[in-house]
Amino acid sequence: MIFNEQHFRLGAYVLREPDYQQIKLWAQILNLSAEETLLRLEKAQGLNWLGRPIVFEVKDGAIISLVWDFLRLPIQHFECVAGLKIKTLQFVHRHPGEKRFLFIQLPLLETLLCINTGLRALNLKGVPRLVALRCHGNQLTELDLSCIPRLNKLLCYDNQLNELDLSHVPKLIKL
Repeated sequence: MIFNEQHFRLGAYVLREPDYQQIKLWAQILNLSAEETLLRLEKAQGLNWLGRPIVFEVKDGAIISLVWDFLRLPIQHFECVAGLKIKTLQFVHRHPGEKRFLFIQLPLLETLLCINTGLRALNLKGVPRLVALRCHGNQLTELDLSCIPRLNKLLCYDNQLNELDLSHVPKLIKL
């Protein structure tokens, strides 16, 4: 733990300032208390590539894993503050927006799962360290992988993709 960072208590957690501010931002957007937002994040569950659970996880005050349940947290624009250390993110249930566009600004994110969420567009420019992406069962018409050269696992079937340029993902071993 880095002791020169400011920390804040929220529920059972002691969070770094960026993570605390992030919970507050989501709460404000959802018109919920920060405590209720945190409770809903704790209840959300997903599964990773191997069928193991993905849950809300905090390590050394940093959120490192979370499942965003659009039924419990019906947000249209997934906004992120700077300084987050989230490595695993899964979206579950259908995205509530009409445009159903997802742009994530999480530079340390390694695993992103957004399966059967009704997405029409997915911008990956804000996740340069992504190594695993599951985005099948959506309505994507294009998928630009040029900004995620570390990608080694990709499942993107059952979309409306006519072509997919894999030249920018030389480490891809699972498609």
